[in-house]
Amino acid sequence: MVFHYLWYKLYRAALRSFEVEWAAIWYSSITFGALIQFNIMFLSGLLAKLDILPAIYPNSKLTLYINFIFLALSYVYFRFKSKTIIGKYSQESDKQKRKGNENLVIYVIITLFVGVVGSFYKPGYLPNIWQ
Repeated sequence: MVFHYLWYKLYRAALRSFEVEWAAIWYSSITFGALIQFNIMFLSGLLAKLDILPAIYPNSKLTLYINFIFLALSYVYFRFKSKTIIGKYSQESDKQKRKGNENLVIYVIITLFVGVVGSFYKPGYLPNIWQ
């Protein structure tokens, strides 16, 4: 699963910085939650600009609460799944690492594409059903 592999790569990077396992798990979980939240915001904005679905973030105060809850849930989920994910990906071969890294590159390219297209398509236009 690309999300578990993304979290594992964030964990490995955080482990090099913090050198303490609990801090690396905390940091990678929060970073993962923020990245996924940005992806959801980008996708929601693009779909709203294409007039497919309305934007799902009604106002800045509620968005802040939603983001906080999402980050907390991300931490709780990965806190309990961390040992399983680390055990699974720490024993991977070079071929599996290459394939996982290729999947992450494709994921990042798609994310950047959605963000760039969403920002340049109908600038300033963002319909919202909550207004």
